[in-house]
Amino acid sequence: MLKLAFVLNIVGFRTFIYLKAAILELILGEVGELAMRLGMYGGLLSGGGAERVLCTLANCLLKRGHDITFFCDHKTRGEYTLDPGINLVYLDNGNESFLSRNFTRTKVIHEACKSMGIDVLLSFLRAPSFRSAVAARGTNAAHVLSVRNDPAREYPGVARVAARGLFANSDAIVFQTEAAMSAFGDLRVPRKTVIANPVPDSCFIETDPAASHKVVTLGRLSAQKNHELLIDAFAEVARFDKDATLEIFGAGDLEATLQERIVRVGLVDRVRLMGRTEEPSKVFKSAGIFALSSDFEGMPNALMEAMAAGLPCVSTDCPIGGPGELIRNGESGFLVPVGETGEFANALKELLSDGRLRCRMGACAQNAMRGYRTDLVVDKWEAVLEEACRNKHGEN
Repeated sequence: MLKLAFVLNIVGFRTFIYLKAAILELILGEVGELAMRLGMYGGLLSGGGAERVLCTLANCLLKRGHDITFFCDHKTRGEYTLDPGINLVYLDNGNESFLSRNFTRTKVIHEACKSMGIDVLLSFLRAPSFRSAVAARGTNAAHVLSVRNDPAREYPGVARVAARGLFANSDAIVFQTEAAMSAFGDLRVPRKTVIANPVPDSCFIETDPAASHKVVTLGRLSAQKNHELLIDAFAEVARFDKDATLEIFGAGDLEATLQERIVRVGLVDRVRLMGRTEEPSKVFKSAGIFALSSDFEGMPNALMEAMAAGLPCVSTDCPIGGPGELIRNGESGFLVPVGETGEFANALKELLSDGRLRCRMGACAQNAMRGYRTDLVVDKWEAVLEEACRNKHGEN
């Protein structure tokens, strides 16, 4: 052990990373698997669902024997947890100018791809994917990117034009829905595929929707989530069901605006802003219905986790987004047109009036989510990354 420690001190951490991956590749290669050196980049280690999914992938792929370097723009509070075995690289301190930080982040990733021998660079979200597409050029790293939202909103106007050029040399693009992939049909890459978000096993819990008249929602307090519609819809529900309550979990810039709206509609004793939660399962355990009122979505984690918990869901039928592919309308929940307050209220009323319906739809929702278990989703990601690696390096 002393000799090993001495060797590690001499060769340095980067060389150790390279040697460890090479040894793992030799070992795993005997059973037909490819150990890869993976770079992952999604901007920050905190934020929304995309960042959380990327962290989950990193942790799971490390356990499968791959070597992971995780790039992060800069430190923030409330960061998601990465396995200690992952090499975490902060790209800057967050105080640089727009041009300077874009140059710095791209350069650091480019140099890391070369010096660490990264096989595949995986990026989530628009800015990280633009930088990664540039950073991967001139290296041996394949580039795989993931579009995490409605392409028309994530890549509007000039960004769409830039994507056509920057992603022309990328090796694969992963979408969250079939509709999103069809909407981005003008991008020419070797492979385009659909992989939904993973649902952790811990989300599959026993609940009793029939026992509760509580409606819950989880998400950033932002314009996208349109909590105003949910509050207005619940104002109609409150007149119909005296036992119904609404709890809104999340944080964001619109907190004060939403509180004012709650006061204005006279629901301060029935609607509460709960702040962020790190334990969504506890939220779902005491709820009867999950509601999602967004104007647009990718593949909403909160909706998937609520369905896995056995809650019936009412969601807006976001164009391109995941709710329409997750919910079977009238079976595992209700889909209503975006922006339709009255229809949203009617769907909530129907569920609140029938406990057996809530249980039946909740059971159907939970069963539908079993196909999205984390291990199954990671299998798909691993296959895409391995294919990109083999194609890049000319392996059969």
